[in-house]
Amino acid sequence: MRAIKTTTISILAIGLLAGSAAGIVAQDNEASMAPSSFTGGFTGGQPDFSTDPVTGLTLVVIPFEATDSRASGTWTFLQDGASIEDGEARYQVFSNSVRVENDRGTWVGTQFGLQTRLLPDGDDHSAVLYEFAGEGGYEGLTMLMSATASGVEAGFLGIIVPTDIIPSVPPPPPVAETGG
Repeated sequence: MRAIKTTTISILAIGLLAGSAAGIVAQDNEASMAPSSFTGGFTGGQPDFSTDPVTGLTLVVIPFEATDSRASGTWTFLQDGASIEDGEARYQVFSNSVRVENDRGTWVGTQFGLQTRLLPDGDDHSAVLYEFAGEGGYEGLTMLMSATASGVEAGFLGIIVPTDIIPSVPPPPPVAETGG
């Protein structure tokens, strides 16, 4: 549990740096169904941590501000993850459910990520992918995001598109034949 909390603090802290460095100003998207790309960052200082009484997992709440106001709002994470060390580095993987709420609608989705840290006090390197389905005012839209960080350099990039343009995942490719 502590490793997950540490990972979250690291990723959110890096996001705070990215958000303030980029000078993000939320912009209202006049056409709420219009596709767009955006950048963003976590704002508002330290995240609020608590324990979910149903699952026992960590709940994290923190504000997020984006250049597309549809992605801005209160982000709530329900976290689960694992960590392992090999003496030279610590590796962490996590799968989180996420809810984003603002005055115009809600996004519900998942966050998958990884983080590595060279021991004893090396820089963190992380990569995170997000996928959200729109609800309420965002029904019919999908929000996809990625975040990467290396040390204190971080970047958040996302898109909002109509859900019906996202292709289904194709079946696995055929097994490659090997020559002999």
